[in-house]
Amino acid sequence: MKKFFNKVKYSIGKIEKYPEMATEGTKAAIKYIAGVLILITIITCLGSIYQTYQSLQEVSQYIKDNVPEFTYKEGALSIEGEQPVIKDNLIIDTNDKTDEELQEYKNKLKENGYGFIVLKDKMLLVNEGSEDATEYPLSNIAEQINKEEIKKSDLIEYIDGQGMLSTYIGMFFIMFFSVLVGYLADALCVALVLAAVGYIVALLLKVKMRYKAIFNMALYALTLSTLLKTIYVVIRIFTTFTITYFDVMYAAVAFIYLVAAIFLTRIDLIKTQEELTKVKEVQKEVHDEIEEQKEKEKEEKDKENKDNKEDKEKNKKGKESKKEKKEVSKRQKQNGGEPEGSNV
Repeated sequence: MKKFFNKVKYSIGKIEKYPEMATEGTKAAIKYIAGVLILITIITCLGSIYQTYQSLQEVSQYIKDNVPEFTYKEGALSIEGEQPVIKDNLIIDTNDKTDEELQEYKNKLKENGYGFIVLKDKMLLVNEGSEDATEYPLSNIAEQINKEEIKKSDLIEYIDGQGMLSTYIGMFFIMFFSVLVGYLADALCVALVLAAVGYIVALLLKVKMRYKAIFNMALYALTLSTLLKTIYVVIRIFTTFTITYFDVMYAAVAFIYLVAAIFLTRIDLIKTQEELTKVKEVQKEVHDEIEEQKEKEKEEKDKENKDNKEDKEKNKKGKESKKEKKEVSKRQKQNGGEPEGSNV
């Protein structure tokens, strides 16, 4: 877990760590981004559940004050008065509807961020974070209330009481898996595109990197974008604040991180090459000094050998001279002390 949060910290604040993290492999990068998305999905879903709870309280109050008496019996909801009943986050219409008409209702509620559609046999939860609405059959509510016939007062009591707890839990798990799959698919698609563009940037910067390594770095580069997306989604849950072209900004932030990582990699490579060049120069200088030292030692040795040879020759000549003198002295003694060649 500590390693995971260190990676989160490095992905946001230490871009120079990207190449090192990329060497851990694609599997590790995907596991990392999946972990980030799981945490973010939990936050998003909890926010949506809270939003649903708040909206249900509003719906309960609205039903009390504005919705006419109704009855759910034998699998169908019947309501008195004119339909549809439309409020900001609630639409009630028990008439048969086409898919196109239902989609219009969904789009209208998505503009507000969320909402409920009550039909004759089911209730739909619409949330902008999900592609499609979540369905809740009214028969399930009837089973939980444990009544064959449900009236307005029964539904209000159910919404305001503990009966919705299991519904909230079910909503959480349904939303969690659907949102997580959507987030993960979106992140992988964006990473693939970013990696392709990043590969071109690397070629332009003359940085030799494999596409796989750049893809790994692209996944780490999505960290800040994903966190910003989470903050934006939470803000949207509680307010009507919107950012135009947020998806473009989402990709742009990740792209900036990726390009920065590639650029830093290039700088590191240049520094490494400079260091290697310096090392080679030092090695050459050391090699030249060694060769020069060897030459000097050779010259000194040759000189020493020459001096030794001359000394040997001198010694030899001295010995020969002494020998000759001894022979002359010996002959003189043999001749009675007369020098050699004298005639008496």
